[in-house]
Amino acid sequence: MDQGEIIKVQMMEQEVNQLNEQLKVVEQNVVELGSLNESLDELGKGKEILANLGKKIFVPVEIKDDKLMVDIGKDHMVKKSVGDTKVIVENQIGSLMDVKGHVMERLQGLEEEMNELIMKIQKEHMEEQVGKGVGDGSGHEGHGPSGDGSGHERHGHSHEHVHDSSGKKEEGIEELAGGSD
Repeated sequence: MDQGEIIKVQMMEQEVNQLNEQLKVVEQNVVELGSLNESLDELGKGKEILANLGKKIFVPVEIKDDKLMVDIGKDHMVKKSVGDTKVIVENQIGSLMDVKGHVMERLQGLEEEMNELIMKIQKEHMEEQVGKGVGDGSGHEGHGPSGDGSGHERHGHSHEHVHDSSGKKEEGIEELAGGSD
């Protein structure tokens, strides 16, 4: 069996996990922007709102202007109308949805590739087992010559060897008395 293929599957699993985390972040941002967009609909001159100061501390404020201060990046603020701000938010949601689509496409492609590789590895493993005589169609897979599934030969004794849950062989009465098989 090719260890390189197994390592490749493991690397693909890691990438799938990373993409799933990325997908969660994108979805969370879409939800937050959607909530922001709804909040913008409720704004109006003369209305009182609670402004977040941070750490879940709010102060009531009255809206005196119908323009919003929007951070456009690198701490640059510009005045925008509610309508213009909604357009910005909707564009951001659209961009995130595009990212989500690309991430989902990559996830689907990775899952298909992983399934194909896993099937190949399983097929190679089965072929190796058949080559070693396991699963050769004799009807005695995993059985010893006794055919009882214990993996032990029968020795003409009336007892069978028993294995406890730890996998250690318990000795039969004959072995304890000094008799050997």
